[in-house]
Amino acid sequence: MRSQPLPAARTDSDPSRAGDRNGRDPNAQPPENNGTGISTDAAAQPASSDDASARPRQGQVIARASWGSGADQLGHNRPQEANAEAPMSQIVGPDGTIHVLDQVNRRIQRFSRDGRLLGSTPIGLLGAQDIALTRSGSYVVMDRLADRTIAIVGQDGREQGRLPITGEHVERTGNVTGLFVDGNDVLVEREHGPLVRVGDANGGDAQRREEVPGRPTRDGRAWMTAGITDQTEGRLYINVVARPSREHMYTRELRVAMETRALVMLDSDTRGVIYLGAVGTPRSAAGAQPIVPSSDGGGAASNERVLLLCIDGATGRPIGQTTLPPNTSADETFREFTVPDEGGVIYAVRDEQGVEYRRYDCRP
Repeated sequence: MRSQPLPAARTDSDPSRAGDRNGRDPNAQPPENNGTGISTDAAAQPASSDDASARPRQGQVIARASWGSGADQLGHNRPQEANAEAPMSQIVGPDGTIHVLDQVNRRIQRFSRDGRLLGSTPIGLLGAQDIALTRSGSYVVMDRLADRTIAIVGQDGREQGRLPITGEHVERTGNVTGLFVDGNDVLVEREHGPLVRVGDANGGDAQRREEVPGRPTRDGRAWMTAGITDQTEGRLYINVVARPSREHMYTRELRVAMETRALVMLDSDTRGVIYLGAVGTPRSAAGAQPIVPSSDGGGAASNERVLLLCIDGATGRPIGQTTLPPNTSADETFREFTVPDEGGVIYAVRDEQGVEYRRYDCRP
């Protein structure tokens, strides 16, 4: 899996140190263990509500596209002397539309809830890697490495402004690990930790580049960060800070029964559920056989899995989980997972023919 890992694994094994730079009170008690021993084979509470029974099945394909440059396709580039590229990022709008950053073809493709292509928006950036949506439906598009800027683009393709990435709190564009829109603010994430306000959704530069202690939760109540404290033992943490007070709410340790290579997602829905994704090797498989590269040279292990955890945003306690197959190709991507407002996860699953956007859910 070549998705941008978030955050990078920590080498210290004391989770109480992990939150200090993310808004945690350094004098607070060490993080509370979840008390459940979350593992890859622990069963979530059975779903009993009508809403749960009405949810789509796990892995349901919402949209699919083959590789190419046609009107309804997505670009796929495999140069001989550079990283292969697939669509870098996607986001789901309030109406359920999936917006896919097709940077190879320099456009954004829009797919409906039933998989129909709704339209396409050209973008002028050479190396776009991440996108976000404004309240008005415009795109915020980030290019860290080529043009090194953020563009505000209408769905008609007209640029409405550009914002600088570098400045106070952000010295190098390559250190940016995510793009976010919070209300009217445009923020970038620095090295999987704090976020920096760089401007507004109208294209205006920030007069004061404020730093905030993590990603904004979709319900507007907090900022959140997550990380790995011990890869071999599967020790993760999540840190949540209240807004606007910046009062530390909790830092909770999560233990999973897998050797954890990287975190691949941290997001939330409007109901306050936090979604945390980790990729690694289940403990039983890890003890039985070594991790070997996949046959396509992607460097991923054939026995790896993505563990998706659902977490109560108010307490940090896990409420459910599920496992997903990893992408094993060598394609470079930036954001493979996105969360619709109503919850669940949309996952971009790639193969030799194209990409499918599948729905998964770890809520009880």
